[in-house]
Amino acid sequence: MAGKPQPSDVKAEIERALRGAEVSVALDGDRMRLQGRVQSSADREQAERIVRQLLASVSIDNQLAINGAEGVDPVYEASLESFPASDPPAWNSR
Repeated sequence: MAGKPQPSDVKAEIERALRGAEVSVALDGDRMRLQGRVQSSADREQAERIVRQLLASVSIDNQLAINGAEGVDPVYEASLESFPASDPPAWNSR
């Protein structure tokens, strides 16, 4: 990698280090967003370490989900199904 690493370089490095990871990487200004699935929390932390080694000056938005027993992290799955903030509450105070 000559010069400043690009998001594709970061993605390749993470996938090389974490075999079986499904990762997407996006750089928006000085913020690096990681999305996808990894096998463990240690893999999730390792992905952050790789970003910090390659791009020390960026902040990291780590949205990597950890594969659970059924293959899906329930917290990640719930975040996909959350309602918009504009929805009214289901209760009435009167």
